[in-house]
Amino acid sequence: MNNVREWLWDRLMRDFTHGGFVEGTTRYWDDSTPQWEEWTRIPQRNVKEWLKTGQTSCTSFLVHVHKHIVEEGGFKAAGFWNNLWKFKGKGWHDGTAGIQSCDFFQLVPMHVGVFLGAIGSFGGYLAGGADRGGVGRLAWSMGPIPPANYQFMGYLNIEEFYTSIV
Repeated sequence: MNNVREWLWDRLMRDFTHGGFVEGTTRYWDDSTPQWEEWTRIPQRNVKEWLKTGQTSCTSFLVHVHKHIVEEGGFKAAGFWNNLWKFKGKGWHDGTAGIQSCDFFQLVPMHVGVFLGAIGSFGGYLAGGADRGGVGRLAWSMGPIPPANYQFMGYLNIEEFYTSIV
């Protein structure tokens, strides 16, 4: 598959259309699930210790999405991964105009994840950061664009940032 967006959609749907538990309009996978292990690599039930490093489950999730795209999908990044966090460079867009499914998003206050698509003014989001009581969680949620209590800083168009090496 030569399109990174199609590849990532298929890969995420393989792991995130089953399991977990539902609360309202959100499906969660906690740190005892295979999804947590596969997509964050944070040791089970060790979230409090891990958070002391300054990283979060949302940033860890997005780093591992990137690793899946490169290592498993066979796509090449257009720049160094750490440049993504500076909100500059190939593929970065301010705001929400043009965002598509599987693009990486950044919100203020700091939150990152994968945008899953929109229906009208509602969007789907897959991200870490739903941690509660020392238990890490990944979440697939539906809500307004931007989500309540956040502003959309921008997004990374993954088709502009990744190229096929096949």
